[in-house]
Amino acid sequence: MEHNIYDKTLKELFSRPEIVKNFMQGFVGEEFVNDIDFNRIEKKNTSYITKTFKNRYTDLVIKLNMTGGKCAYLYILFEFQSTIDKLMPLRILNYMLLLYEDLIKQKEISIDEPLPPVFPVVLYTGTKTYNASTKIEDLIALPYKRLQKYVPTFEHHLVTLNSKPREELKKMTALDNMIAGLFYLLTAGTEEEMKEAEKFVSDKIDYASEFGRFYVIWIRKYLKHRGIKIKVHTKEGGKVMLETVVANIRAEGKFEGEQNAILKILKKKFGKIPQSIEDKITNIYSLEKLEELLLAILDVTSISEVEKIINT
Repeated sequence: MEHNIYDKTLKELFSRPEIVKNFMQGFVGEEFVNDIDFNRIEKKNTSYITKTFKNRYTDLVIKLNMTGGKCAYLYILFEFQSTIDKLMPLRILNYMLLLYEDLIKQKEISIDEPLPPVFPVVLYTGTKTYNASTKIEDLIALPYKRLQKYVPTFEHHLVTLNSKPREELKKMTALDNMIAGLFYLLTAGTEEEMKEAEKFVSDKIDYASEFGRFYVIWIRKYLKHRGIKIKVHTKEGGKVMLETVVANIRAEGKFEGEQNAILKILKKKFGKIPQSIEDKITNIYSLEKLEELLLAILDVTSISEVEKIINT
């Protein structure tokens, strides 16, 4: 469950240029960040994580267009496990090589041209102190001197979710660094801290924007996952505020009942339904819309009709 919460959240966040910019400027601190044109980033729909590690990691590839017409790639691996993977440099290097092979296979780069640089980042979401090396040469036994030149040199960048003190995350959020705000919220240890963090973040969000709508859906799911029953309502200017209320349990059950009824009907009619459609249905938090959808799908004859109804 923890993996699913972070996986969908982080992938959705890092598909947005403003979030990539906030992350690179606030948590990377390398000089090359100043050369990135953040208005022209491109998210690549590919992954190099094998099925064996799907519940432990998620990865994301973003093409960075640089000033002067050059390009580079940002490879981010999100690590969700509580134990530290001491072989991480080896895994990252392997994924980078697969990325290069893929770029050549897809003819995004020419074999006659130099390979573009890749900036590899591991984003660690665990609570234990990260004590593994980020260098591959530290994984290799000290060799006989005449073999030293054949030992590979490689290092990945590391960002931990708890890498900055909460007061520093507050200051970064105050400067409209939204990824700092989300890290601030995700690292909250108690319900009171979470409420404080959410209020701090909510002051910085434009709820009329696409990101604002995503945030409302996500915060419902995340706080529910943390065991906090919430009611979301809008106040002046469209600002969303959160309150902890026990009475909301009945309404939560109503949402889930309608969502489950819709999914059950669709699975009975069409067998397995696409995960994208299932996700859209479970992300609807309007009882009125759910009830309309429940009536509308009774007469549909194809999955494409269902998708059209959901998207209207």
